[in-house]
Amino acid sequence: MRSRPDQDLDGAALDMDGRRRIADTLGTAPREALSALAGYGLQDHDIARHHGLPHDLVTELREFWRIRPNP
Repeated sequence: MRSRPDQDLDGAALDMDGRRRIADTLGTAPREALSALAGYGLQDHDIARHHGLPHDLVTELREFWRIRPNP
């Protein structure tokens, strides 16, 4: 049985290190975590800076999961 982060990242162009980094940073439910952060009004660059992730990766994941950006 695969873990939740692996299921959330199915189809994403990430290697195992990238997947591990997302799981370590955003937890066992990365899609929900990123959705919540965006829902709190944070923009991609804020999320990236706070969590030590590349800005492009945060944007890529948000778009991959179809999470609406904040204006």
